[in-house]
Amino acid sequence: MMNISNPVVKEMVADYPLHLIDPMGIQDKDLEKFSSSLREVMGCIKYSNDKTKLAAFIHDNPRMNMEIEAARVIETITSVSIDNKEVDSMENVNMCKAIEDMIQDVVDEKKDDWLAEGRLQLLSTLIQSGDISLQKAAAIMNMTPDEFLEKSKTVS
Repeated sequence: MMNISNPVVKEMVADYPLHLIDPMGIQDKDLEKFSSSLREVMGCIKYSNDKTKLAAFIHDNPRMNMEIEAARVIETITSVSIDNKEVDSMENVNMCKAIEDMIQDVVDEKKDDWLAEGRLQLLSTLIQSGDISLQKAAAIMNMTPDEFLEKSKTVS
C-alpha cells in the first residue's frame, strides 16, 4: 500500500486499509445495524443540517441516554450544548433533555421577533380593512410609515 523507505518511520506507521463511513449517505435502515452509541452519533451527524429531522431522530430514539463521550461528539457536531446537570452519576447524558433545552433557547431568542412579526401582520390587516391609518400603525410599531410599509412587505 504505502512505500516507506525510512525504516524508523516504517516501524511507527501502520500500513493497513482504512474504511470510512459517510454519515450523510447512510440509509435509515442501515443506521439500525449499529449496536453501540455509534448509531446515535451517526444519526445526529446525518441529520445535523436539518433541525426538524434531527429533533425527530432524537425524540423517536429510545437510546438517547448515552455515555458522555458519545454525547460530547454529538455536542461538537450539532452545536447542542450539554449542561453538566444533564450528566448522571453513571456518566450518561440524556440527549433528549439537551435537545429540549436547545429548542427552548431558540424559542426564547426568537419570541420577541415572532411577537413583533405578529403585531406587524395584525396592523397590516387593520390598515387594509380601514380600521387604522398607516401613520397610527407605524407609530405603534415605533417606525416611520415608509419603514412600516417596507417591513410589512417582508412579513407573509
